Amino acid sequence: MAAGWPGLGSALPLLQNPLEFLRAQYAELGPVFRQAAHDFEFQGFHVEQGNDVLVFMSSTHTDARYFVDPRRFELECFREPRNEHRRKFAFAPYGGGPHICLGAGMGEARLLLTVATLLRHLELECPADQLAYGAIFDPSLSLDDRFEVAVRGRPSLA
Repeated sequence: MAAGWPGLGSALPLLQNPLEFLRAQYAELGPVFRQAAHDFEFQGFHVEQGNDVLVFMSSTHTDARYFVDPRRFELECFREPRNEHRRKFAFAPYGGGPHICLGAGMGEARLLLTVATLLRHLELECPADQLAYGAIFDPSLSLDDRFEVAVRGRPSLA
C-alpha cells in the first residue's frame, strides 16, 4: 500500500459498503433509451417491435424482490453471506451486459480514492435530527435544502 496510507487495504471494504448503499439509493444512471427488439407485454401494456422504450437500470436498486429492506441503511446486505447486490440484475450502477460503462472500473477506483481522501482530511458530522431527510428531484435526485453537514479539518497526520 502507498506510504502514508497505512491500513487502507483493510479499510476499503468498510468504505465500499456504504458507497454501494448510497449508489443504490441515489443512482446517477438515468434511463437508457432502446427500441423493442420484438413485440411483448409489460404490466398489461402491449409494446410493439421498434417502439422506443426507456429502461431504468437503477429501478432494481430499491426493489424488495432483491433487497430485504432496500431503504434501510443496512450494510450487511452488501457483505458475505448476503451479498444481495450480487444477484443477477439487482445492482447495476454502471449498466450491464454488452452496454456496461467502459469507465466502470476507473469510476469505482476514483470514487473510493476521492472519498478516502476526503475522510482522511475532513471530519463530517450530521446532527442527529438530520439523519432522516427528504430527497427531492431538482432536476435530478438531491437532498432536501434543510439537510446540513458540519465539516471540520482533521489534525495533520504528518
